[in-house]
Formats: sequence, C-alpha cells, structure tokens
Amino acid sequence: MKVLDTNIIKGCLSAEGTIALVTVTAAEVRSKGTRNEHVDITFKPGSVIYGDPVDQLVLWSYTSKGDPILEEGSDYVIGAVPLARVAPRLKLLGHVKVPKGKEAECVKAHQQLVQGR
Repeated sequence: MKVLDTNIIKGCLSAEGTIALVTVTAAEVRSKGTRNEHVDITFKPGSVIYGDPVDQLVLWSYTSKGDPILEEGSDYVIGAVPLARVAPRLKLLGHVKVPKGKEAECVKAHQQLVQGR
C-alpha cells in the first residue's frame, strides 16, 4: 500500500498542517493556460490522521496542462498546509489514492508513520 512520503509528513507536522483521508467532490482548474494555472479541489473529510478536523475545505495546487491532480469521487490520504494568502485554502503537499475497501488500513498505516516521526 502506498503512503505519503516521509518529507511530506514532516512538512505537515512542522507547519501545523493536516493529514487526512478525504473524498474529492470537485476538482476545477483555474486560470488555465496561464502561469498562474492551479486547481481548486473540494473534498469531504473522512478520518483525520493529524491536525484539526475540518468540515470542508478547498485544497489548492499549481498544475499544468489542465491536470486536475485528484479525481472526483475518489478517496485519498492528503498532506496539506495552511496557505495564508488564499485562506481558507490549504496547499496540497502530497497525496496517495486509497483503494476502495482499504480506507481503515491506509489510515492506520499513516497513523503509525505520524506517531513514529
């Protein structure tokens, strides 16, 4: 099973970020074709592995060529940190797609990584 990279986990911990299991509800590319092209990713939170629980937030990430980064309707473990200049958004540092039926196993694996930091 894939897990977030150790550097992403450390970045979330040091920046008081969030590591959580989420379900993506929308992924919309903004400013397409410009140097400011980015994607707004809206999600429903599931299990919070680290950080404060949230009802719903928008993740923000630079992209290129219209790549939405995350697929709508899919589950991911994400690592994200606060992004002051576009609050209340979070900057997406990394993600791993979670196969259906493996959510609890994936959350447990990430909890062990966070505790072992």
